[in-house]
Amino acid sequence: MGPMQFLPSTWETSGVDGNGDGVTNIMDPEDAIPAAAGYLKGGGAPRDWYRALYTYNHADWYVKKVLAVAEAYRRLAHDDRVGPYI
Repeated sequence: MGPMQFLPSTWETSGVDGNGDGVTNIMDPEDAIPAAAGYLKGGGAPRDWYRALYTYNHADWYVKKVLAVAEAYRRLAHDDRVGPYI
């Protein structure tokens, strides 16, 4: 559900009030994006992006696709401070 596609059961333990309005709203990007960042960090990011992404979505094809897109953006930006992702 929401912009970061959380399962409601995952949101129960990982949701955050990112905008400080007193509500953890799965549909609000201001809450969902920092919640996703925290969830990925708990899964191993930024040390192990594969593991972190696999924690987020247990599909190898999904992890590979996200890493390929991240790598394409990194190369487009000529950013050698991070990555490579693949």
